[in-house]
Amino acid sequence: GVLVPRLAEIKHAVGGDNATYGTAIAIGGMGALLGNFLGSRLVHRIGSRRTARFSIVLLLTSNVANALVPTVTLLAVVAFTNGLTYAITNIAMNSQGVLVEQGLKRSFMPKAHGYWSLGAMSFAVISSLAAPYISPLSALSIGAAVALVGFQYGSHYLLATQHEDLP
Repeated sequence: GVLVPRLAEIKHAVGGDNATYGTAIAIGGMGALLGNFLGSRLVHRIGSRRTARFSIVLLLTSNVANALVPTVTLLAVVAFTNGLTYAITNIAMNSQGVLVEQGLKRSFMPKAHGYWSLGAMSFAVISSLAAPYISPLSALSIGAAVALVGFQYGSHYLLATQHEDLP
């Protein structure tokens, strides 16, 4: 959520024409595609709890890296990493949601996705309002710090691997 309002500033910082910049950002989709395959393997191998714990840190780090890249080529690498880590985190968290639904014996995922969207939208609005006053690096760093603190608090409630139904 924090990144989107800052994309124009990042485009200006890395240079390049619209097509090159658009291609660099679109490479994130390739990372997400690979992340979907890797994420499911990781969840089955080490469990969704451990996968979520390391992937969220990588996701937040790669998100901040958007404000640090000096070239369009490096932006493409960061976009790929963002897509990869977002997909892995998404799979791990959705796996946790399935476990919660099984424990509750009722639907939970629509609410979880709603809260995720509300958080992303809230961060985007805050980032937009802060744009005239702080740099993209500051905005992304603050957003990452807030998200990491929230995740570290909430990660204590993730279900442990032994509760997962692994093949």
